[in-house]
Amino acid sequence: MFQLILKAVKKVLGQQELIRILRLQKFYDSNSFFLECKTKELFNAMAKIVVTRDDNAMDYTDLYDLVFHDAKSTQTLEYIDAENLQGLLLLRGVDEFTKRFLDTISSLDSGIRILGFNNDGTRSQTPVTRQRLDSSNLYSVGFPLLTNHLLRHFTKVQLEQLVETITSLKLKTKFLEVVLRTYDCLKCLSDSFMKKLLLHEEESGFIMIQLSLEAVERMLTYLSKESQEEVKQQQWKDNAPSMDTFSPSTMEQPNNGDIMSTARRWTNVLRFYLKYGSEVQLKEFVKTVTFLRNIGVERRSVWSYILEHCHKEEKIK
Repeated sequence: MFQLILKAVKKVLGQQELIRILRLQKFYDSNSFFLECKTKELFNAMAKIVVTRDDNAMDYTDLYDLVFHDAKSTQTLEYIDAENLQGLLLLRGVDEFTKRFLDTISSLDSGIRILGFNNDGTRSQTPVTRQRLDSSNLYSVGFPLLTNHLLRHFTKVQLEQLVETITSLKLKTKFLEVVLRTYDCLKCLSDSFMKKLLLHEEESGFIMIQLSLEAVERMLTYLSKESQEEVKQQQWKDNAPSMDTFSPSTMEQPNNGDIMSTARRWTNVLRFYLKYGSEVQLKEFVKTVTFLRNIGVERRSVWSYILEHCHKEEKIK
C-alpha cells in the first residue's frame, strides 16, 4: 500500500512533492515517512520509486539528499541493497560519500551517557562531551554499519578509493584509527594499498602503534611475506618515534570516561614496541614506562597507571 501511494503521488503531483512527503514528520512521533522504511524490501522499493525518472533513467540525487539529511536518516543505509548503494557511490564518488557518512553519523544526538569512576572507585555517570559523543557514535553506530552492511558491496576499486580517503590529510577528524577496525573488509586489497594503511602516519607517528596488537598482526597477514618484512624491519623498527611521544611528561588528568581508554592506548603502545621496537627503544623501555610524569595533580608512571586501571577494568568484566 505504501508503495502504491508513493507511485500515485509521484505520477500525479511530481517528484518534488514525493520528496516533501517522505520528509514529513508523522503526527504521533518525530520520525519522517522516509525513516519508517525499516526493512530491506520497503527501503529499496521506496528507493526505486525515488530514483526512477519519467524516462526510466536513474537519478540518485534525491535519494542521496534523503539519506544524508541527518544522522538518523543515514542509518537507513542498513537496509540498502547493492544496486542502490552503487548508485549513491557513483553519483559523487567514494571520497565524498565516505566523508559525508562519517560527518553525519558523528552528529547523531544519541543521548549516550558513559559509565566512569569517582575518586573513591564508585561508579558515576558522566555526561558525554561533544568529542566523546562523536567517537561513541562512530564506534557504536557508524563503523558497524560500514563494516556489516556497506563495505561488502564496494568493488575492489572503491575499497582502494576508501583507503585513499581515510588516509587523506583533508579529513577534518582523524577517523583512521577507528576505520582500521574494518581491516577484514579490506583484505582483498593489493600489497601497496595495505602498506598505505599499515604505514600511515599522523602527528605522533605510525597510527598502528596505538592499535591493539591483535589488529596489527592480523592486518600484517594480508601482506605477502616480503612486504611483511619490509613493513616490520625497514619501516616500523627503523622509523617509529620514541615511546615518549605517546606519554608526555605533563598531561591533564583524563576525565572519568577517558581513564580506561587512556590506559588501553598506553597498553597498545607498549605492546607494539615490545614486539616491533628497535634495540635502542627496547633498551629504553623500562626507563620510559617507569619515568614519573605529571598526570593531573599526581606524579606517577605510565606503568602504574596501566596496572591500576586495566586491573579495575578486568574486575568490572
